[in-house]
Amino acid sequence: MASNVIAYAGITGFDIILYLSRILQKLGRKVLIADYNETMALTYSIPKACGIDTFTEISTYMNIDFTGKAIDEAIIAEYDDILLDCGFGMPPFDISFLTKVIFISDMFEFNLKRLSQTPFYDRLPVKKELLVRDAADIDITADRMLSILKKDIGKVQLLYHDEADYQNAILCHYNKLVRFAGISAMLKKYLLDELVLMVKDISFRQLKAALKKAGRGK
Repeated sequence: MASNVIAYAGITGFDIILYLSRILQKLGRKVLIADYNETMALTYSIPKACGIDTFTEISTYMNIDFTGKAIDEAIIAEYDDILLDCGFGMPPFDISFLTKVIFISDMFEFNLKRLSQTPFYDRLPVKKELLVRDAADIDITADRMLSILKKDIGKVQLLYHDEADYQNAILCHYNKLVRFAGISAMLKKYLLDELVLMVKDISFRQLKAALKKAGRGK
């Protein structure tokens, strides 16, 4: 049974999902990633498997399983970790399966307002966080963004715009190969912080080694 079933709601976090899934796989965990985002960014970042319809089946990519079909209890029982790119829409599965929701936005008000219009997560008794991507060092506070979002958020994290992170996401998307050795120290720290919460029985040294190995794309 999966110990982590995490929904990434809002603007796509396909690159973060890919990076985390590869690190978890290097730690010997069985991982499923799924794309329910209207952008289909995760789908387009993964080679299409011949003869497999990922809207109804599960394919395997770099030792990670991928699908666009709705997860259910039987699927959850098969994995250690499940990471879901959910976009702004209502997920096509029973959201009571979720163990955590990470709302992803940039600093634009219109995206925060779009996220505020996702009431289906509001009553879930799970941790909810806000991840602000491509943040800028300007006079707009986290409190101001939370006042627009209008969600019960336990933690706010900001990832400032970094050209290396932006370029790496584009390369992963076009090349359909997950490599991230050159990402920023800020993004690496975010990934490690998430992994510490996701995998309780692994030392921090082991997590760093798995990140380094996964980042090389091997």
